[in-house]
Amino acid sequence: MMKIFVVLFLIIFCSCASTDVNHLATTNWVDRQITPDSNMARNFMIPIYIPVCITTLVVDNFIIAPSVHFPDSLRITKNFITADLDGYYTNMATAPFRIVLAPVVFVSYWLSSTVFSFGTDNWPEWGYQWKRDEDGILIEPEELYNPDESSNDLFLEL
Repeated sequence: MMKIFVVLFLIIFCSCASTDVNHLATTNWVDRQITPDSNMARNFMIPIYIPVCITTLVVDNFIIAPSVHFPDSLRITKNFITADLDGYYTNMATAPFRIVLAPVVFVSYWLSSTVFSFGTDNWPEWGYQWKRDEDGILIEPEELYNPDESSNDLFLEL
């Protein structure tokens, strides 16, 4: 029985927002700012990384994530309250229930989208994760999408 709970916990933890790299805006930004290019310098930075990363994870999960998902939660709740059902009598009969359940809908969507990684559409661009090459050096997005200017000339000719 305990094995089942452990497996369920691991499955739920895999979809947790704290394990999704695109859900960690501050952590990604700090990683880009303080990560040196050489392996030796990275090894010496480990004592600094640990407290800084713990701080950025707390900021991401308890400040940024709730504020990013707040507008979507309001939109979902507004759509729930103002949903147009089949007719006037149906709308009038369900309106009190929808009004009473609106806080439940808002809080449940807000908490679930904050705890689990639903999407990163509203996340700030400065928080996106960059790619790394074989040596662990960060590759900026411009270098990812436009490696050289000669490849852009091919698109202009077509």
